[in-house]
Amino acid sequence: MTKRALGIPMVNFGELYRVLVNEIGQSRTLAFAPVMTAHPERINGGNALAKQLAGAGFEIVSVASLGQADDMYLKDRINALDPGLVSEIVLFTSDKDFVPVLRAKKSQGVRIHWVSTKQPDPGLTRHSLSEDTLQMFASGEFHFTDLAPFKQRLTFMRGLGQRPCAPCIAISDSITEISVTLNSTDPMEHRRLMSELQRIKTSFKGFTIKAIR
Repeated sequence: MTKRALGIPMVNFGELYRVLVNEIGQSRTLAFAPVMTAHPERINGGNALAKQLAGAGFEIVSVASLGQADDMYLKDRINALDPGLVSEIVLFTSDKDFVPVLRAKKSQGVRIHWVSTKQPDPGLTRHSLSEDTLQMFASGEFHFTDLAPFKQRLTFMRGLGQRPCAPCIAISDSITEISVTLNSTDPMEHRRLMSELQRIKTSFKGFTIKAIR
């Protein structure tokens, strides 16, 4: 629904990961990869969608949506979180059925970030968020982030080719060490870089990160 409301034909899942993890989320360490549920037919056989999600850093869970089994799976995952290990939850949804389990976690000291949009759905006369949910955002019970300002970044554009990089690194089988320098004084940019490196680290055995100030 959010994708349709924002008018995004194809989602750039890499940017979605960065927005949810590096910009909305405040913690720099993840308890686990962001979870996204999908109907089995959409991700069967490692198709393009499954590869895009996995490549962006998401954990893909195959759950049939019949009887809202996908929502129940996510509620169970949230309910099982240990507040001693998890300080915040970032949930991308417009479904108010998540309110009870999120309230339970908030009462345990977990910070809740609710991500959606107030943009009206083209097929409806208004957005998909309920008035009760909006009142909770207004009261500060949950931290709300509207994805509308991120629309351009979240839209996957065909035909743009590879983005230029400066500097670009020529890949060689003999490379054992790579130095990365970020010429920015913005602390947010430094946190984003470290988060991305930590995500890459989980994919390569023997990969280590050494910060040099």
